[in-house]
Amino acid sequence: MSEAAIARRYARALFDAADRRGMLDRIAEELESVAELIHQHPRLGGLLRAPQVGAREKRALLERLFAERVHPIMAELLDLLLEKKRFALLPEIRLAHRELVAQLRGVQRTEIITAVPLTAALTGRLQQVLAAMTDKQVALEPRIDPEILGGVIVRMGDCVIDGSVRRRLQEMRRRMLAAEVHGRERPTT
Repeated sequence: MSEAAIARRYARALFDAADRRGMLDRIAEELESVAELIHQHPRLGGLLRAPQVGAREKRALLERLFAERVHPIMAELLDLLLEKKRFALLPEIRLAHRELVAQLRGVQRTEIITAVPLTAALTGRLQQVLAAMTDKQVALEPRIDPEILGGVIVRMGDCVIDGSVRRRLQEMRRRMLAAEVHGRERPTT
């Protein structure tokens, strides 16, 4: 089974446990906070994943960090990830859990990749257009990637709309290489 599939299973179990107790919002917030804390402190994440560090030490660390701050459901997830040596899956679990919560609420999470930050007006317009296309409420998640050079890439679930300058240049190059030039051989790459 792929790591993404395993992460989805953990996310589903966490989602179901929180839903049964009427705690979806709290658990979602705690998962975001814990994952973000570990992301912002790479040494902490490395320590929790390190095979050289014993499970007892890792549990003690988690206890010190989160004992009073997270619900027992969240603490159980963290303990299970340590026990099964799956702590590296926390970022994927976070994303899969976000998807489950968004689906429940009828929200289409959409990643917007641009070379530079979008203005608030352009972001609002883009959100309106995407909401009209999907007939759903759209939650935009902007990401900056200077390597796309310009334009925008939109990722909605399995659908990707690539309007980046980089893709257009690659397409232009492909067409130019494929074009026949009178009196000359086609260039090879």
